[in-house]
Amino acid sequence: MSSITIDEILKSMGDDGSNSDSATDKLKNNIPLDIQQKITKVEEILEENSDDIKAKTLLHTLENLPYDKFIPYNVDIKAIQEYLNKSHYGMDKAKSAIIETLVASKYRGDVKFPYVCLYGSPGVGKTSLFKSIAESLGVPFHVISLPGVDAFRLKGIDSGYKSASYGLLVDIFLKSKCMNPIIVFDELDKVAKDETYSAITSILLSICDPTQNTSFVDSFLEVGIDISHATLFFTANDINAIPEALRSRLTIIKIDDYSVEEKIRIGKDYIIPKQLNEFNVASKINITQEAIDFIAEAGSIDDITITACGGIREISKLCERTLYKAIYELEINHLDQLVITKDWIVDKLGIHKIEEIKSSIKARTSYRVKHLFRIGTVHALAVGKSVLGEDIGIVDDVTCRIISGNGELKFTGNMRDEPRDAATIAYDFVRSNSKKFFGKAGDILENKDVIIHSHDPGIVKDGTSAGVVYLIAILSAALGIPIPDDVAMTGQLDLDGSVTGVGGISVKVGACIKSKLSRVYLSYQNMKDVSKEQREIIEIIIVENAFELISSVFPDIVWHCDDCGSILEKKTDTISWLHQEQNKCINYSVYEGDTYPILAYEKRRQ
Repeated sequence: MSSITIDEILKSMGDDGSNSDSATDKLKNNIPLDIQQKITKVEEILEENSDDIKAKTLLHTLENLPYDKFIPYNVDIKAIQEYLNKSHYGMDKAKSAIIETLVASKYRGDVKFPYVCLYGSPGVGKTSLFKSIAESLGVPFHVISLPGVDAFRLKGIDSGYKSASYGLLVDIFLKSKCMNPIIVFDELDKVAKDETYSAITSILLSICDPTQNTSFVDSFLEVGIDISHATLFFTANDINAIPEALRSRLTIIKIDDYSVEEKIRIGKDYIIPKQLNEFNVASKINITQEAIDFIAEAGSIDDITITACGGIREISKLCERTLYKAIYELEINHLDQLVITKDWIVDKLGIHKIEEIKSSIKARTSYRVKHLFRIGTVHALAVGKSVLGEDIGIVDDVTCRIISGNGELKFTGNMRDEPRDAATIAYDFVRSNSKKFFGKAGDILENKDVIIHSHDPGIVKDGTSAGVVYLIAILSAALGIPIPDDVAMTGQLDLDGSVTGVGGISVKVGACIKSKLSRVYLSYQNMKDVSKEQREIIEIIIVENAFELISSVFPDIVWHCDDCGSILEKKTDTISWLHQEQNKCINYSVYEGDTYPILAYEKRRQ
């Protein structure tokens, strides 16, 4: 937003800087009393010195602020939802906050938005979403980029200085011609963490305070104006950089970076159609799916610094560069049609370096499915860093082997304490349920050594997310049941059998997709972390506990009674399990359950 000067203000008042109507000739019932009194004082100054430019500017500003002008917000909920969904993919939490406020306003009688702050990686669409919200509501929209603004620019410079002028907020109300525009304070974290901007933080605190924003004092006007009807939004990259006093007044909503699958969807359904229409070449240029996939992946890398970048800004730039090249080729070669492929983009845009980086990442993170069944070996999922410094999903392997020994649990493969603890919990869980798994043979691991080997020993293993992997690997080795190599899993296992959520799900599932795996098992707590696009590509199986997981991975497993060890058989079309030797069971145990036997304690013989 450009600076406001006295000369610019005078131009809006007329060539000679005069005001055709005096304040006393104006209808003043829309101007607050204290401001009317201020106007009277300014008029008295002009009576003594009609050439006082600062007084003329002040009078013009006070008389032209739209004190009682409010643009009614559009409250057609369905139309707003459709508009936002058409302009921006995802961002459901932010959209919901807007829609819910509008619905509530019907009961309160006016629209009053919370001070929403969207934070996330650069380029994910925070500011543009706010712009679309303003467009859908039909109200003026303004952005104040805080890193380029000081306190004087924001709140004005008082008349004692030669450069006296009102601030950006007053300027916005004058330009909007209403008191309820949408104002976005962009990159809040950039100024909040800098002590030189402490005065701005203080100003923001006051305008977000309902007890103070009804009388905001611009230093040039020197009188309070009510700005409480304006909708104030904020954006940030690092939410922790915002002081707690200010952060506590904001409704914080995180905008997660998009997965590669989501970026492909956005590129295909939003960015490319929009740009094709802007250049009027939608009927002449066809971009293949492979090319769109490549643009989405290449757009995750800054081709100048060769570093990872979040958001979709680079994708948009890459699409634009591609279309420039394509339109040039259409024009020079007098073509009617042009098909853009991945090879065409690589050749014309010269981004071979990105291909090399992608190849090095793929070599580390991808697994080639061999369609084998392996005993004791399970695909584990991890999160690592690429050469660009970005988070990447890794498909790794864990193998269990059982040998003669003294009942010890051993580890190989550069495992730290946390994964060792996770493997120990899995081992103890199997042994504590030995009759259920092994029947009358009991604890078959008592005189055996169990070796847990984490493949790729050059990489340090950390965290507890492979708990379910260790469990399935141990059972596969102990029971001799193979596991297909197109299946992976991640989740923390607790000793009571609970399977709880872990981090990095989006990139982990993305790695499974790249490796062309068929299924991935996750905790029910992580279902929300899987995108719709990922669910359409790979089968996601959600489990709450270890027994659900085991019954799904090993559908033919033989279950046994916890008390006597005899085999349990599922009765057809019922939830009961048939106890083959129930009369011999010490507790006459009864089992129910759809996919695995659950002991019905209330039906046991006491």
